[in-house]
Amino acid sequence: MNLENQLIEHVEDSNTSDNPHFQEILNARVSRRSVVRGGIGMTAAMMLGGAGLVGCSDDNDDLIITPPTKQPELKAPETINFTPVPHSKKDQVVVPEQYQVEAFLPVGMPLISGLSDWSDTQQRAGESFELRVGDNHDGLWFYGLKDGKLDNTVSDHGLLVINHEYVEVERLHLLGGYTRKIANPVDKIYENQRLSDDVRREVNTHGVGVYEVKRKKDLATFELVKDSKFNRRFTSATEVDFSGPAAGHDLLKTKFDPTGKTTRGINNQCGSGPSPWGTYLTVEENLHFFATIFGTTIEENYDLIKDIYIQIEPFKNRRAGALSGGMKQKLALCCALIHAPKVLFLDEPTTGVDPVSRKEFWIMLKRLQQKGITILVSTPYMDEASLCDRIALIQKGKILKIETPENIINNYEKVIYDVQAKNTHGLIHDLKNYPNQYSVYAFGEFVHYIDKNATFNPNDLQTYLKNKNHTDIIIKPATITIEDVFMDL
Repeated sequence: MNLENQLIEHVEDSNTSDNPHFQEILNARVSRRSVVRGGIGMTAAMMLGGAGLVGCSDDNDDLIITPPTKQPELKAPETINFTPVPHSKKDQVVVPEQYQVEAFLPVGMPLISGLSDWSDTQQRAGESFELRVGDNHDGLWFYGLKDGKLDNTVSDHGLLVINHEYVEVERLHLLGGYTRKIANPVDKIYENQRLSDDVRREVNTHGVGVYEVKRKKDLATFELVKDSKFNRRFTSATEVDFSGPAAGHDLLKTKFDPTGKTTRGINNQCGSGPSPWGTYLTVEENLHFFATIFGTTIEENYDLIKDIYIQIEPFKNRRAGALSGGMKQKLALCCALIHAPKVLFLDEPTTGVDPVSRKEFWIMLKRLQQKGITILVSTPYMDEASLCDRIALIQKGKILKIETPENIINNYEKVIYDVQAKNTHGLIHDLKNYPNQYSVYAFGEFVHYIDKNATFNPNDLQTYLKNKNHTDIIIKPATITIEDVFMDL
């Protein structure tokens, strides 16, 4: 073996402890669970940036390593069998036999129809690279798509977001990075002058690219969805607005924008993907973002959101995705109010929110109402509906009744009884079998019972239940609620 091969074959062992090597842990993990379960799905997830999902699990057999005195002999993977490729200094991607590699988003690939394909022998206009795949793919993340909406369970169709960190000057331009132009032997002002189109080409190949991709029919490779409405480039020339506490800071003031609120370009990005909390923005950044969308500022309408915002202000630097359900709803309400709307639509704003936060939320809505904002709320909670000025009871897309809460209850003609016994399950069953029952349904600690007869005698029902061996029987008139009326419609 010659010296070069010896150097190639020598791999430094950087693990000087008694802990197992990462490869040993990976092999054990792969053979024990991931490969057996994941199959081809594992391959897709790893390729598309979802490797983190592969490493997650919903069971309790996560591998916990305690440094052993002697390394255990770990079993090799059972389903992934291939001959490893040898160490090499070749300037190319090498994969094991029966595997394949394909570059499906190379630099210069057009995102729309009508642009010519990349050519190594023909220079493409620098301006056109605003609509081409950028250079030097760095960090990337895959966002699954289903029916045009994000779905992280999908791995065969989605958006591939790529950082284009830098450019290969000598490969990007036919003439290289510089063109020598000397006006005369004395005046060398034009020496090493850059061509303007070269500059545009480099500017436009930097930044970030969003590309819609889908798996081909062969199920092995992917392709770009050309002319997709999602395809776009953010380059070194793309204008970017600063928001949040940093906006306007002296360190952000430039010749392009002396106010420090706007800049140009996304350059040399290295990190990628969403935050661990599933969001990029903090509480305060969210507010600034929505204010910017509506052409206003937080300061302009602060009085409108003050009562709500002071409750989430201690968490203003926290990622929005890390907030509790109640805090998320308060932030969403602030974002909706930041432009002082005349009408506010809220779709089940308290679903999944704890009881205390629900109560606080409705106190806030009442205050907003007093400031002249009309609020339309959809809610599955009838106790919340009773807090509204007018209620529309809707079922299967049809409006059954529109009235004030008071009139809805006062106009209800039936008599409802609270019925309670020791065996609630048996009580409901026997009440439903009572000859004159009109309606029976659980309601808190009681069962609500309605009889068909206007001359209903509770004593008759009590006798019936006693004969059914029920004990601790309570029968009394119930306080009618909006929910009772809704159940009877």
